[in-house]
Amino acid sequence: MPLPWTPKAAAIAFNAMLSGLINEWARGETDFELVPDAVAAANTLLEAWSGATGSLSR
Repeated sequence: MPLPWTPKAAAIAFNAMLSGLINEWARGETDFELVPDAVAAANTLLEAWSGATGSLSR
């Protein structure tokens, strides 16, 4: 994980991202599909932290 991220900070950020997506989806004021968009956002964040290019293994 690249600096300045710590495991604790990364866990908080990851949780906040997913909680925010779920909250916005539940409120129904945005137009997106929860599962594919949450998976894409999670993969993007994890790839950024790992420095990987392309998609993560499933």
